[in-house]
Amino acid sequence: MRRAVVVLVLAGCADSVEDTAMFEVGPMPDAMVEGADVVSLRSGLTLEVPAMLGRGTTEEVVVSGLAPNEQVNVFFSTAGVGAGPCPAAMGGHCFDIVGPVQPLGTPTAGADGIARLQVPIGANVPIGTSAGVQAVAIRGLGGVQTVTSNPVVTTVTRQRTDTFNHFPASLDLLFVIDDSCSMAEEQAQLVTSFSSLLPVLAGFSMDYHVGVVTTDMTARDERGRLREDAGGDRWIEPSDANQAVKFAQMADVGTSGSTDEEGFGAMIASINDFGNTYNAGFRRDDAQYSVVVVSDENEHSTFISVDDAANFLHNQETYTGDATFTSIVTPLAGCPTGDEPGDKYLGLTNSVGGEKVSICASNYAPTLLQLSQRWWTSDPFELTRAPLDPSTMDVTVNGTPVDADDWVWDAEMGTVRFTNGFAPAAGSSVRVTYFW
Repeated sequence: MRRAVVVLVLAGCADSVEDTAMFEVGPMPDAMVEGADVVSLRSGLTLEVPAMLGRGTTEEVVVSGLAPNEQVNVFFSTAGVGAGPCPAAMGGHCFDIVGPVQPLGTPTAGADGIARLQVPIGANVPIGTSAGVQAVAIRGLGGVQTVTSNPVVTTVTRQRTDTFNHFPASLDLLFVIDDSCSMAEEQAQLVTSFSSLLPVLAGFSMDYHVGVVTTDMTARDERGRLREDAGGDRWIEPSDANQAVKFAQMADVGTSGSTDEEGFGAMIASINDFGNTYNAGFRRDDAQYSVVVVSDENEHSTFISVDDAANFLHNQETYTGDATFTSIVTPLAGCPTGDEPGDKYLGLTNSVGGEKVSICASNYAPTLLQLSQRWWTSDPFELTRAPLDPSTMDVTVNGTPVDADDWVWDAEMGTVRFTNGFAPAAGSSVRVTYFW
C-alpha cells in the first residue's frame, strides 16, 4: 500500500490518479456493514473547504459522513469541476473534478466520523489559482460501493492580518423628557430605570456624557438647554460620583411645561442653538450620539418633519450608525396612561434606528439595556486593504476569536467596530485577518 503526501498544494508537482496505488484502502471498520447504525456502505460524504485559500498559509479540509477510524482520500484538480476520471480502484465510480486529479492526503476519521486534513498552501502559488476538491472513500469489494463527496471550488488569494490596540468608543446620550402635566409617573419611572444602565456604561469603559433637556420650547430657560443638577453640572461623565443621584436631579423636570411638546425642536436646538454656548462641551464631534425621548404625546414641532430630524441626526454621524433615536412614547394603538400616539417619534426611530417601547410599560430598563447593545463599544479599526469577502474575515482579541455577532464591517468606510455589548479591556490586541 502506498500513501501520497503533498506538501505544497496546487504546485502541480504530484502525479495524476490513474491506478489503485494512489488510494488508501485500509481494513474496513466493523461499522462499515450494510444497515449499520453508524454509517452504511452507501452513505455519502460531505466536504468542507474554505472558499478562499491564503497563499503561504495552512488551511483545513473537513470530511464528514465517515465511519469511525475510516480513511478517506482527498484530491484536487486545477482543471475545475466536471466529469472526471474513473480509476479502477473506485469500482466504476468517477470523479466530479476534471483530470488530471492529484492527491492532497488521506486523513482518518475520529470517533465522530469526521476527518480533518491540514493542507499547506504554497507560498508561490499564483493569486487567482482555482481548484476543485473532492473526497473519496473506497468501500466494498473492488471498490464497487465507493462513495464520493460533493465537489468544492476554492481559489488562492492573498491573506493579510491588520493589528490594532482596542480603544473604547465615546458616547453622548441625550434624554428629551416631556415636562407637561401628565408626566409625573413616567418621569419617576425613567429615573428608576436609568440606574440599571450605569453598570453597563461602566463595563463598556466608554467616555460618555449623559444630559437632559425637556420638550418645552416655550419657557425661556428651556428651549434645548441642558438641565443642571444640584451642583450646577449640565451632564454626567464617567468620573462623576453619585451618577444616579445626579441624573435624578437633572430629570426632575416637573410637570408645568408646555403642552405643545416639541421633542425634535429641543433635540436640534440643544446643538444648533446652544452647542457652542450654554451646552458647550456636551456634544463631541468624535462621539456617538444617542437620543432618548420620553413623552406620552406626539411631537408638535411645527416646521420640523421626521425627515428633517433624520437628516439632523445623520449629520451628527462620523461613521454610519453613529446616531440612534429611541422612543419611549404612546404606541400607535394607544395605552392606558398615554395621551396621544407618538407616531412622529416612532417614525424617526424607524428611520435612523433605535429602540421603541410603550410609555405605559412598567419598567423602561429593558429598553435602555437593549439600546446599549446598539452602541459601538470600540473606535473604528480601519483596514489597510478591502476584503474580497467579509464573510471570511476573522477577528480576534488577545488571540481569542470574536463572535461574528460582536463586530460589524462597514464596507463604505473600510472599518471594523465592536458592538452588541462586546467590550474588551482598553489596550487589548485586536487582529483582523482577511483575504484581499
